[in-house]
Amino acid sequence: MTDIALDTSRKVNVVFAEEAEIRDFKEAETLAVGDSVYVTAAGKALKTNADGVAPAKAQGRGIVTMRIGSTVSVMKKGYLAGYDLSALNYDAQLFLSNTPGKLADAAGAIPVPCGRVSCLTNDSQTKILYVDFDWINQFAAA
Repeated sequence: MTDIALDTSRKVNVVFAEEAEIRDFKEAETLAVGDSVYVTAAGKALKTNADGVAPAKAQGRGIVTMRIGSTVSVMKKGYLAGYDLSALNYDAQLFLSNTPGKLADAAGAIPVPCGRVSCLTNDSQTKILYVDFDWINQFAAA
């Protein structure tokens, strides 16, 4: 499993904002734009972790797209630029990682699919990340 890194040459940003599902949460720890998060029983956002030690942390709810003070905007569904997807094929599936707050190219100990590699329609078909976090199902170790 390889974690998906942020592209250091550009910021994480929302693509096709009119189609995105984004909502705000208070953070329970300091989060960064690009972190994947779950929501605690207290309604606050924390970094995900699919390592199987704490199954609640594998209940991914989205990606942090903006932070203001202790409030973070979390994308449940939509397209993001700013990830280094160069080593991945178009349409490759992405999962929550065993590394806190990260996505990976393979399932962690608790398999939580949450995105795919997509692209823009420009001449270079710039790769972007499509995320669609499942807010209904409960994920557990396989």
